[in-house]
Amino acid sequence: TETSPIAFLAKSHIDTEKWIEESDLDYTILKNNLYMDFLPMFFGEKVLETGIFLPAGKGKAAFTLRNEMAEATANILIEDGHINKSYNFSNSENPSIQELADILGSITGKSIKYVSPDQETYKKVLTEAGVPADYIGVFAGFAEAINQGELENHAGDLEKVLRRKPTSASEFLNKVYNKS
Repeated sequence: TETSPIAFLAKSHIDTEKWIEESDLDYTILKNNLYMDFLPMFFGEKVLETGIFLPAGKGKAAFTLRNEMAEATANILIEDGHINKSYNFSNSENPSIQELADILGSITGKSIKYVSPDQETYKKVLTEAGVPADYIGVFAGFAEAINQGELENHAGDLEKVLRRKPTSASEFLNKVYNKS
C-alpha cells in the first residue's frame, strides 16, 4: 500500500504484477521476501559486542536465502504447470529480531542484547555514526515493515517448490557467526 514503510520499493512491484496479470501474456510471478543474507548488514559489524539496534519491535519476518529462491526459480523453469501462477518465496519460519538475538547468543555464547528504538532515534544514531542517508532510509523502512508485520508470511510456496524446508535462520546464523 501507499502507506507502507517500503512503498518506495513495493509500489513498482505491485504495479508491474497487476499490469502483467491484466495482460494477455502467460506469466509466472515470483514474490521474494526479505533476504536472510542481509541479516548481518542489519545487525552491524559489531553485533557481538554491541547487540542489535534495529527499530523492528516485536514484528516477525520470513527471512529467505537468495540462493534458495534461485533454486526454486530454476525448478519452476524446468517444470510444467506454473503458467499464470504467483508464488510467495518466503521461509517457513518467521522469527522476530529478539528471537534472532537469542539464537545468535546461543551460537556465540554471548549475551546479545536487542534494542528496538523509535525511528527518529535510530536514524539519528546511524547518521551520527556516518552511515549514508540512502542506507539509513532502506534499513529504517525494512525495520518498520518488519515491525508492522508486512514481511511475515506463512504461504509455504518456497518449501513446496524446493521440495524441502528452506534453511532456517538458526542454520544461517550458525554458518555466519560460529567461529569454532
